[in-house]
Amino acid sequence: MFIRAIVSFILGFIAMFSYADCDIQDQVLGAHYRIITTDHLTGRQLTRDFTLWRDGHRVAHQYHTKGVTELWEKMSNGKLRTVHYYDLYHRGIEYEPYEINISHSENDWQLKYQLLSESYIKTLTKRATEGSVCEGKTEYSHAFKTLSVQLEWLDQLQLAKIYTEESSTKTVKWELVDVINDKATIKAAFSLREDFKTTDYTDVGDNESDPFLMRMINLGHISHGASGFYDQSGKAIGLGHKH
Repeated sequence: MFIRAIVSFILGFIAMFSYADCDIQDQVLGAHYRIITTDHLTGRQLTRDFTLWRDGHRVAHQYHTKGVTELWEKMSNGKLRTVHYYDLYHRGIEYEPYEINISHSENDWQLKYQLLSESYIKTLTKRATEGSVCEGKTEYSHAFKTLSVQLEWLDQLQLAKIYTEESSTKTVKWELVDVINDKATIKAAFSLREDFKTTDYTDVGDNESDPFLMRMINLGHISHGASGFYDQSGKAIGLGHKH
């Protein structure tokens, strides 16, 4: 019994050391995804690019096709604030925690940080786990009422390698195509927009003479809901809700 305990301790220490020695840490990275939506009726495919940037308690969701980047920051009291940057215009809208239509729970931060909440992942059926500590991958699948889900989850990075939702009418597939660990590149992704002109969300209505703000309002681009994985219609997926 004593020898078994010693062996378990040594193996645990080796695993802990290996985890700390991994080249890429989950707190500071960039994850570039390719999103492919296939319409089963027409066979048409729509391809988009999305990048998740992480820097500790800050994350950024960069929607390349839209030219929009959402910066999310977890404050010391656990609440979330966000700035929605419109990259093509070098402008941004700032939202304080009380202006955001989310509950500010840990579940909400998980959606920002890893795009899928832990509560949602728990609704899936674990199929297999493989790989080393640094490159471990867990496979999940589940058949809901109207669709089936496949997930390959990178445990150490807290990232989806592949996430697929398939229904009778369409398939939405998120595939991780690149992981960025160069700190200068990651820092630049956050500092790039610091010089953009920003407007408080509460002041938007008082700036009717601002062509940019009026254009964004008319196009329905000024919103302040939760974010995570989205389908081609802008509907959030992976929130832990029932399908």
